[in-house]
Amino acid sequence: MLELIKHIYARTSSNRLSDADVDAIHGHTRAEGMRFDRRHIKPLNARELGRLELYCFANCASHMCYIDTADGTAFPWIESFGNQHDIVARLGVVAPHPRRQQIEIDGPRYEHLGAWGHLLNVHYLKAIEQAQLRGGVARAAAHDGKPYKLVNELQFPEAAVPRLYGYLGGGSSRPSPPRRFRRGHGNGRASATPTGAPT
Repeated sequence: MLELIKHIYARTSSNRLSDADVDAIHGHTRAEGMRFDRRHIKPLNARELGRLELYCFANCASHMCYIDTADGTAFPWIESFGNQHDIVARLGVVAPHPRRQQIEIDGPRYEHLGAWGHLLNVHYLKAIEQAQLRGGVARAAAHDGKPYKLVNELQFPEAAVPRLYGYLGGGSSRPSPPRRFRRGHGNGRASATPTGAPT
């Protein structure tokens, strides 16, 4: 809950919460038996934001973009996974012709070709575990990106293997440099490259 409050506060341009934000936070904190005081909130710094990672399965969002920070750093890390025949995922992450449909999802997007189903454990996580199984234990990136294939490889050539796979078998994700926005690249949406990469 505190992380949500910090995030809301950090996103406001004046570093002040709007009345609607305060009302929503008060409602959540009262429901959880907590006290809320604005004085206890400090904006998140770039290092803290850099640790935020979002892994979305069957993502049906039509718009999910990086947080636009003042210095152009792209936060958070976002990866989206979808099964080819998951009707919900086809509304967003694996939609046919996403540009034509005005779908903007930043970060690497992965599709499991030929796969059906929308349930997280049965249709998504089980397939990852089976494809990455080695010696009876799922290991980090044992078989490349299987069963998922990177859909937007032109924008994310370094992401053929999902970062999520680094956590398999109790591993830790590989560190990556902060990402910077490049406007108007590729499909006209905000895309990102590692800091110091050629633009």
